Amino acid sequence: MNEAFQDNLQLFTRAVSHQDWETAEKAARSLLRLAPESAGLHYNLGLVLKHKGKLEDASSAFRSALNMDKTHQKARFELGCILTDQDKLQEALSCFTGYIATNADDEDALLNAARIALRLGDLDLASQYASRLIRAGGDQLLLQAELSREEGDVQAMLHQLKQAVRHDPGLKAAALKIATQGAAGRMPLDANCFLRSD
Repeated sequence: MNEAFQDNLQLFTRAVSHQDWETAEKAARSLLRLAPESAGLHYNLGLVLKHKGKLEDASSAFRSALNMDKTHQKARFELGCILTDQDKLQEALSCFTGYIATNADDEDALLNAARIALRLGDLDLASQYASRLIRAGGDQLLLQAELSREEGDVQAMLHQLKQAVRHDPGLKAAALKIATQGAAGRMPLDANCFLRSD
């Protein structure tokens, strides 16, 4: 069993390094047949399945990892990401809340939790998470703009959108969406005003 495990582990590692997800999945499943109680193997299978776009199967693998090890925070984070993509927002927020409990300064988790809370209409919670963000990157500025929009502060929203687009011109489409759409529907304003330099 040990030799078979080592052989499959080497195959898995090699396949992942070459982004050969098909071979990586086969090797991961072989490893799990040899060590079915390994939370780490379930987690790694989940990552491979996520790369292959098999989100339901990846979700199951991450859940298996968490069932075997409640403290497997990487599995919790990845599950939260998938649940967000599937619009299972309440469960996704629960994943990120659990993750943040032991990774309090993780900017990606804070940003994800803030965005989910915003989508759920919980502005207070979204603001709490957003206030803990330190980086001033484009994603954070877009989040701040969304919060300002939902709080009815259009001037602050436009200022934050301008900053975001200056920081990363590739965010123009996302900024346009934020400027023209809110939780209550479309907003009647000149959506291009944040693209000007004045």
